[in-house]
Amino acid sequence: MHQGEGYGICRAVHAEMNALLNCSRQQTMGADLYLAGINPSDNSVHKAKPCPVCARQIIQAGIRNVYLRVGDGAENYIVIPANELKWLQD
Repeated sequence: MHQGEGYGICRAVHAEMNALLNCSRQQTMGADLYLAGINPSDNSVHKAKPCPVCARQIIQAGIRNVYLRVGDGAENYIVIPANELKWLQD
């Protein structure tokens, strides 16, 4: 399966969803979310991006900006306004 497919049979909760589930609406309104993609087998960093389902939840939660880690080092983030996230699957 490809990213954004098979949610009906996936038993995992994505990190973005888990974070939002543990916050109140008051905590998420106007907040920033930081997202990093780390390969657990070798600890390499790959360009992070939320799947379409998580993007919709981030937008609906009222998150302001999403900081996406794109490489090694603390300075390797790009900032995307949450309302510009890709929430519709191709």
